[in-house]
Amino acid sequence: MKYLIFLYSCLVFCQSTKIKVISSLDSLPISGVEIFLDTNNQKLITNEEGYFIFNFKNNTEVDFVKEGYIDKREIISNKTEIVVLTKIAPIQLKEIQLIYLSNNDLLDTIYKKINDNTLYETNFNYHFFNYLGANKDTLHYLNDRIKFIQNQGYYISKKSKIIRNFSNEEVKQKDLGTYQQIVYKYKNQDLVFFKNFIGFINSPKSFTGFNDLITNKEKYNIVFSKNDDYYIIEFNSKKKDRYYGKFIVDKLDFGIYELVINAEIKNFNVVNYNKSKPEKSEYLVLTENVYFKNFKQNDKYQLSFVNLDYKFKQIKGKYKGTIFTNSIKIEPTVEFKNENLTKFDVINFKVN
Repeated sequence: MKYLIFLYSCLVFCQSTKIKVISSLDSLPISGVEIFLDTNNQKLITNEEGYFIFNFKNNTEVDFVKEGYIDKREIISNKTEIVVLTKIAPIQLKEIQLIYLSNNDLLDTIYKKINDNTLYETNFNYHFFNYLGANKDTLHYLNDRIKFIQNQGYYISKKSKIIRNFSNEEVKQKDLGTYQQIVYKYKNQDLVFFKNFIGFINSPKSFTGFNDLITNKEKYNIVFSKNDDYYIIEFNSKKKDRYYGKFIVDKLDFGIYELVINAEIKNFNVVNYNKSKPEKSEYLVLTENVYFKNFKQNDKYQLSFVNLDYKFKQIKGKYKGTIFTNSIKIEPTVEFKNENLTKFDVINFKVN
């Protein structure tokens, strides 16, 4: 009798519905949209034609997440046929004029403003994607929603598998002091990096290229221009093995709207000191692209989108010829429930 009641309730209250997700820009279908249902810890993805199908109770609250679109929360009923996601529009620059200011003063002001809590507002709900691969092998992987809770830390919804093939080791060197090196297990051997591919990025200060520009201004060619609303700052290194790009800044409060950084081709070395005989590896950077975007609302800036693509090749070492790829994408998402969340260490990919 118990099973008959359950079957009857499903027939009455549950519906199987085919729903299409389209873009507000051109009404074309959007594939790869992630659909989250907090009620049953379920996650779905639209197909190549923009459709998804699931059984649900009528008037279910659903979150839609897709890179390049504003996240949307919508109540789905058995009458819902189409969901429209809004495309994130680029900043439209009006006619610009060259300006003649002190490079140092303007750049220093922009940099200091990043720490201004009255100007930059923290978002507490994110979608975080982070992948590091060696050729076709996965060294680490995360694709999930993360919530930041004040004075407590980060929490994860655990709706995707976390892959973690690394550990942190403490190294003590007379000249270098004490520091952490990241050790991946790859093909039954240790693969060491000092560069932190794991960290959660939510500020321009997280990017080496931006910090290098601020601290080594004399090593860059910098061109300032402006229109009615923005400063546009373009930079490129005077020598190779550095960075080039641009950023767009508000003329009134010096807040950053967009930041683009690319790297010149360069080499870097890694030494594993936790060996009886230190092992040195050399890498050639093939690609390093950074895109960081904020949006302004009520005179405050919030993170809109972060994208980092990094590709490098080992040219000396035991993995010579191996190409490594790191991709990080971060977007704020709509508020989601605290139920079934687990505390998460975003540096070490560890669930507590």
